[in-house]
Amino acid sequence: MHRKSNVFGEFVEADKDFELKIITRFPEKWVLIDTENNQAYQGTKNSIITKIWKPIKSKLIFKKILNSL
Repeated sequence: MHRKSNVFGEFVEADKDFELKIITRFPEKWVLIDTENNQAYQGTKNSIITKIWKPIKSKLIFKKILNSL
């Protein structure tokens, strides 16, 4: 199956899942951007797998992130 990143173009979906890890003492500084659906997430100190990343819903915060790049 093909997947399309709005930034990087088209890719073939992998046959297996991949785990991406960040080891840090300050998880809130990390931002994850899904370039397929344009959703951004901020790292949290929560250890529950479904709550490690929280969606960034504020357009002002998202704009600050983009301006800092």
